[in-house]
Amino acid sequence: MRKALIAMVVLLVLSAAGLTWMNVDVNAARDQVVMTESVARGDTSVVEGLAVDVYAHYNDQLFWDTTFTLGAEPQADTEYEFYQFKHTPEVPPSYTGLRLETAISYGIDWNANSGLNVAYNELYDSLKPGEEATKVIWLKDYYEYYPITAELSVPWSRQRGANYYPEDDPEPGTYYYVIAKLNELIKIPMLEEECVEISISLSASGSSSSMGWGHSMEGTDAYYVGGQSVFNDEAVYFTFSARTEQGKLVDLSQLKEGYGIYRIPRVEVDEEEKSKYVGLDADRMEMVYELDPEWEMEWFELDPLDESHLRMITRLKSENTFVFTLIDLNTMETLQEFTLAEPEKEEWWFIQDEGEFIVMCLRNETAVVLVRDEEGHFSIDLTAPLADDSILSDWYDIDKMDMDYKDGRLAVVDTMRDEIWYSYESCGVKVLVLDETGEIFYGEYTSSLSKGDLADNYYDRCIPLDYDPLTIRWE
Repeated sequence: MRKALIAMVVLLVLSAAGLTWMNVDVNAARDQVVMTESVARGDTSVVEGLAVDVYAHYNDQLFWDTTFTLGAEPQADTEYEFYQFKHTPEVPPSYTGLRLETAISYGIDWNANSGLNVAYNELYDSLKPGEEATKVIWLKDYYEYYPITAELSVPWSRQRGANYYPEDDPEPGTYYYVIAKLNELIKIPMLEEECVEISISLSASGSSSSMGWGHSMEGTDAYYVGGQSVFNDEAVYFTFSARTEQGKLVDLSQLKEGYGIYRIPRVEVDEEEKSKYVGLDADRMEMVYELDPEWEMEWFELDPLDESHLRMITRLKSENTFVFTLIDLNTMETLQEFTLAEPEKEEWWFIQDEGEFIVMCLRNETAVVLVRDEEGHFSIDLTAPLADDSILSDWYDIDKMDMDYKDGRLAVVDTMRDEIWYSYESCGVKVLVLDETGEIFYGEYTSSLSKGDLADNYYDRCIPLDYDPLTIRWE
């Protein structure tokens, strides 16, 4: 019996060793991701020393991290991970600051006696059980000013937009108090030409069974307060739109402190009271930087390397001129202001912020690179023409794009897409290099991970990660 037991142990050990060897052998084959190069423009000497990382997965369980260097002799190296259960890579939280919204409630609140609630109640009172009706109303008949709400998204508090009712008397420090103060400070008279269509259907018992609304009539206009926001440890900063849906300036004459960038200081809140108070001192809300409403705010971001600096890009649509402005938030002084671009045509555009440099791409026209110096100031270092078929002119492919800039050359990497099902991403990438003359290199690199993809099937395929799947760098 003892001999049999020893023999069985030996067999188990040998079996385990065999399984281990077999596992290593299988993994060795599985780990090898092959990138196949196809150069469409330029020479590989241009991309010598350029490295690309591609992070891909299958079904949130198999993960590949492939690094390949470009040049005359491209090299690829892959690290592989397997999870028995679905795994979600950690994604840093994102925050949007204080985003203003128009707080017109398109439903009935039986306890409210203002705004569209009045219009709905009037329509409801005109109906008998089993009846339904639709009515076009002018908002100016129910509102003097646009009611404003906001969505707060900062590390110390998250609040969804709440309806604003002038009859409320919220407690200081609460989110409803911030909303009330916003409406005191920002008064935009209701447009004469904005209307909506409301409808109510009553059941046989007389209760409301359905309600609806929608903007109505050609030739009318509408206003959405919108806006942009940033924040740091000291305060929240925000601005809002000064134009209607049709591009007309709204009446800004009744703003208490004028039109511009507003600031709400942050205050500390005890841990046990954070569910009640939002950590903003709304009584000290003020306009701290005047803006010209003729110029539309296109980009509004803190410097990730110095959060006391606010960078913004505004546009004068009548002349299609883009201007870059740098502001010191400690003094609210303008540190820099210069023309960024004056494109011939009004084209779609986007901005890529990489911290040490900023890239503005104007579709089918130009890529402009701003470089940051040691003092946190920016200057234009490259203006490169864009071809009509450039990946920087394709609006579809910017979400997962990455860039690097060095010695007057801008390198760009983006995901490739299925040749037939274009909305499906593959694990291959496109690489573009620009200098002052334009495109000096463009290549596509297909991945062996995509060879088994099934047509018209998004889930049974290897795909890039949703968050930061690509990086590119000059080494």
